This record gives sequence, structure tokens and C-alpha cells, in this order.
Amino acid sequence: MGNDKLEERLRTHVLRLARDIGERNVFLPQALQAAASYLERQWTEQGYAVETLTYEVSGVLCANLEVTRRGGVRKGEILLIGAHYDSVMGSPGANDNASGIAALLSWSDHRSFWRQGYRAVMITDTAFYRYRHYHRNTDTPDKLNYPALAVVTHGLTSAFAALAQQGI
Repeated sequence: MGNDKLEERLRTHVLRLARDIGERNVFLPQALQAAASYLERQWTEQGYAVETLTYEVSGVLCANLEVTRRGGVRKGEILLIGAHYDSVMGSPGANDNASGIAALLSWSDHRSFWRQGYRAVMITDTAFYRYRHYHRNTDTPDKLNYPALAVVTHGLTSAFAALAQQGI
């Protein structure tokens, strides 16, 4: 997928989550549910079965959403890729973490585990150092650098594919 098309898809997902739905957390359970429904709909449209794993926080029913794509080369191994779809109180959460969810949605239409003996890689960044809007009400979709997000998403997609092939 070209970076221009990828950039537009990322922007669409970020806008839906951070602008249209907005702040989404246990203090705004309807928005949190709207985000979960949006993600479930996106994955269903991509052909995945979505398993909803519910739990309760402060009296609010929350959900982890799980989709699985079986591998062809290493059937007994897994590669786990995840992101959180909630936002902190007072923030629409464009960068934290609508951008991560947007990237996850783009990966899925292509292709605490250490304690259980799984090899794992955690990819994170230093948003709180480099992004002055981190965890603030100014973390809005217009602040994101979509061309850079598309480049990073494309690079991570390639890296995950290579890791899956190598069994790392």
C-alpha cells in the first residue's frame, strides 16, 4: 500500500476515534463502547472474527478485543500486536492512542507474555518527551504528523512480517 493511501486511512481512523468519538475511558463509558464498536466493525469488515473479553473497572464494563490470523509457516507460534483504544481523562487521545489503533487496523488488514514463556518485543515511544500535547485536551487529530505516522506504520508492518517469518 502506498504511503499516501496509508496516510489517508490512518487519518480516517484517528478522526473517527479522537474527533467523532472523542475522549473515551471509564468516565465516559458510552464513548468507550462506541470506540470498541467501531473497532469491532472495522475488523469484521476485514474478515476477522472478533472475540470480546469483558472485565469491569469501577463498575464500568470494559472490553479487550481480540482478532486472530493464523500463520502459515509457524502454525504453533504466535505474533501478538496490540494497542489500547481508551484515552486519558480530559483528552481526545489522537496520539495516545488513536494513532496506535489506526496503525493496528492497517496492520490487521495485511497480515506480560514473558511470564508465560513467550518471546516478546514491546515497541513504544517517548511521546511524553517529544509531544507537548501528550495526555492533554489538545491531543487532537490536527496535531498529528500523518506522513510520519504512515512511514512508521509501513516500517513496523515490514518489521512484524520479518519477525513472523523468522520466528522471533
